[in-house]
Amino acid sequence: MNELQQKELDLLKEFTEFCKLHNLTYFLIGGTLLGAIRHSGFIPWDDDIDVGMPRPDYDMFCELAEKHFIGDTFFQSYRSDKHYPYVFSKLRNSNTTFIEKIYKHVPMNHGVYIDIFPIDGISKNANEKKKKMDRRVMIKAIPFFISWPVNLMRKPRLKFFLTDILIDILLCPFLLFNINNWSKRLYEKSMKKIKISESTYVANMQCGDYRNKKNIYPTYLLDEYVDWQFEDLICKVPKNYDEFLTLSYGDYMKLPPLSEQVGHHYNSGYDMHKSYRDYKK
Repeated sequence: MNELQQKELDLLKEFTEFCKLHNLTYFLIGGTLLGAIRHSGFIPWDDDIDVGMPRPDYDMFCELAEKHFIGDTFFQSYRSDKHYPYVFSKLRNSNTTFIEKIYKHVPMNHGVYIDIFPIDGISKNANEKKKKMDRRVMIKAIPFFISWPVNLMRKPRLKFFLTDILIDILLCPFLLFNINNWSKRLYEKSMKKIKISESTYVANMQCGDYRNKKNIYPTYLLDEYVDWQFEDLICKVPKNYDEFLTLSYGDYMKLPPLSEQVGHHYNSGYDMHKSYRDYKK
């Protein structure tokens, strides 16, 4: 592992211990699940960790984590960090720096992180067409996309002074009427509309690659979990991980071309030994 992956693994250990302590269900998803099955750890070129939680467990986790992770390990959500742009959450190491390029001007915690996604019901109809479910997910996300630009509010940059001033003026209503926070609450409410216990399909609505059919799954895939090796840690994965990964990636044991073996989180600065607060100074 490189230093970034080691810091992320340390956060995953804290997360899994916390979930075990409070009897919360979680499982590896996305490239982290793929890495666990194919590599028994990180995909060598991967630069993040993703975990999922069924909505009831996720909501309980957020309630408990907001009170617990308030020190060097910080629980980040739009409630705990007002400029945070998403409606899923992260655990951050506040003594490190990983500044995602797109959010480099946002005044929020920029420590190394792992992503924690809620998994929600998306359809009660076992025969519903996947295209219709895809469309429903995108419609639900409209409140988020409307408010997303407010997260780019920052002090005008000298090089782009006039452009930044214009953007800030246009976004003022979002701040004055708290539209940003309101829209996130509306989006979150819409995500919870179909309970997992009543659904036949579930989705990670926060991850938008639906056209490639990567993020919608039959609910029964969340019924059982097994222990699996991820580096030097034992984590939970769906018992039927083969179907889960096949839906996401097709022939998931086949390595991608060398040109695609790269990380996908572009940064404008990182330091594994310095807090983002000091780094940005």
